[in-house]
Amino acid sequence: MRQLIVKIVVFTIIFIGVVAGVFDSFFYSETRFKETLSAFKTYGIDEVDIVYCGSSKVFTALNPEIIDTELKTTSFNLATGSQNLETTAFLIEEILKTHQPKVLVLDVSPADNYLLNAPGVQPFQLEVFDNLPFSEKKYKYLFNKYGIENGLSLVSPTIRNHNDWDDKLIRRRNYYKEKGNTYVRGYYNNKESFSNPNATYGNYKEEFKDFNTYQFDYVQGNNTLSPKVDSLLRRIYSITEKANTSLVLISIPYLSWYKDKNGDYKNYAS
Repeated sequence: MRQLIVKIVVFTIIFIGVVAGVFDSFFYSETRFKETLSAFKTYGIDEVDIVYCGSSKVFTALNPEIIDTELKTTSFNLATGSQNLETTAFLIEEILKTHQPKVLVLDVSPADNYLLNAPGVQPFQLEVFDNLPFSEKKYKYLFNKYGIENGLSLVSPTIRNHNDWDDKLIRRRNYYKEKGNTYVRGYYNNKESFSNPNATYGNYKEEFKDFNTYQFDYVQGNNTLSPKVDSLLRRIYSITEKANTSLVLISIPYLSWYKDKNGDYKNYAS
């Protein structure tokens, strides 16, 4: 019995070593965020002027190439899908150890509270943590947040993304670099999804053709942030203040808010 236990332990260690040392590299290296962060790290401490953080609304809306041309700056878009404020705080704290951008632009929206505990957003947060340096603080947070029983899936993207083995390990598919997509220092937009009428968002082009002509109505109200969101925003402000980086909060319009002209966008803006 003891020999069997020893064999199981040895096999487990070897298995984890192979997964972490060989297969994980495919998942780490072939993501939009990984490539962006790697490029960001090649710049000197004061060579990046602006960093954008937030969810997919940010990386599909803020194009560094266009903004930098206008402002004569150098900027990077470090937003990721469904990135919540807890993840953003970790990311900002990490990048400000090695870089000192003049401005950090953070998107805030009614989704901020939802993304903190929404089912299905965990993989999006882990994409960021996968690319942050090893630290006790990082893993303590992940185990407390998502459960130590999920330890292997938290530390290994290969195990966590087993449904993508065909794309990542065999076909080596890289979605964000496929034909028709635009990628610039973190900015990413899939043109085909909006031009193809059969795609998920194919009808949006027609449905929201007058989006840019609509005037949103900002009103004063008594709406307040949730205590958790308020606390996280104060934490992020504290981090940037200590680094002498200005924090700018923005709210990028989202198509679902546009449908309801008296809905969340108007309330949150107040």
